[in-house]
Amino acid sequence: MTRKRFTRRQILEHWEASDGYCWRCEQKIIHEVYGEGWELGHCDKPHWMGGVEVAPEHVKCNREDGKVQTTVAAKSVRIRARNAGIKKLGRPVPGSKRSPWKKKLDGTVERRT
Repeated sequence: MTRKRFTRRQILEHWEASDGYCWRCEQKIIHEVYGEGWELGHCDKPHWMGGVEVAPEHVKCNREDGKVQTTVAAKSVRIRARNAGIKKLGRPVPGSKRSPWKKKLDGTVERRT
């Protein structure tokens, strides 16, 4: 899914519809005086889940939520892959149970049976 770019007119429409309030913390975005950064953020559900509804929010509000969404997105991918029967990729740690080799206490290495 590609990220949609908004035109200046669309951004202005979202700003005017919210009266300049951050939808997440519900505080006024005072960008003229203090130079607070703001951007359009997804308010119904995250972009990676197909969210389309956007509204202005502070940059810091969006970043804090982005950290949480990143971990949730990674976990949902792991769960979906596990439910689909897809095994973990990558080489196993040498000597672990997933490894085809085992190391005995005397230091010799042999193939697992």
